[in-house]
Amino acid sequence: MHLLVLTASGLLVGGLLGALGAGGSVLTVPILVYVLGEDVSTAATTSLLVVGLAAASGAASHWRAGTVRLPTALALSGVASAGSIAGSLLRERLGGRGFLIAFAGLLLLAAALVWRPADRARGEPRECVLRPDVRSCAKLGAAGMGVGFLTGLFGVGGGFVIVTVLLLVLSFPPRQAVGTSLVVVALASAMALAASARGAPADWEVAIPFALAGVAGSGAGRRLAARLDEALLRRAFALVLVILSAFLFARNLPG
Repeated sequence: MHLLVLTASGLLVGGLLGALGAGGSVLTVPILVYVLGEDVSTAATTSLLVVGLAAASGAASHWRAGTVRLPTALALSGVASAGSIAGSLLRERLGGRGFLIAFAGLLLLAAALVWRPADRARGEPRECVLRPDVRSCAKLGAAGMGVGFLTGLFGVGGGFVIVTVLLLVLSFPPRQAVGTSLVVVALASAMALAASARGAPADWEVAIPFALAGVAGSGAGRRLAARLDEALLRRAFALVLVILSAFLFARNLPG
């Protein structure tokens, strides 16, 4: 039964990642805590492992398809990794209730960004690293630091933020924005996992089957998305995130 729940959970998270390109990983921590009974610290670290493996698998697929812009991915990863260490250190100071209340706020942010994805900015795609522009590079650096911080603090990928920034700031085509963001998420998750493992090691017996099911679900999600109305799918998922956020607030706010 435990393995069946893990497999179903991984397929759900992976399917959403494959169908939407970002956002599905925010379900991992609530599933680990409320469905699988993990404590908050272990769930956050385990989530990093699950998200990192799923992102690495997706990044490999995008690399083979030629939809990863490596200079931007590596530059963002360096900044995000620094932010992920800071987030991991802060998480060690938060209590379980404070963590879950903050996570509920994160779900509302994810819902807002998933509801209606940003349109790609006009102009030719550009690499901030190869064609430096102070304003664009500053925005990209701030986004990378913020995503890394969210990854370390909450054990989520933060790809929904990176994709939005790459579309709006560097005019990346959607597929390249997703592929590049997956590289960043995989590397930032690895750095945050290394920083978190001292305080609360990951539950490998949960993480591995969860991640493997997530990889399988990601491929199925990509195929399913081609047959569904993406706007409807995004809005349905955003509503699920709002409901889950309300549940976390209700369970964890004092009184």
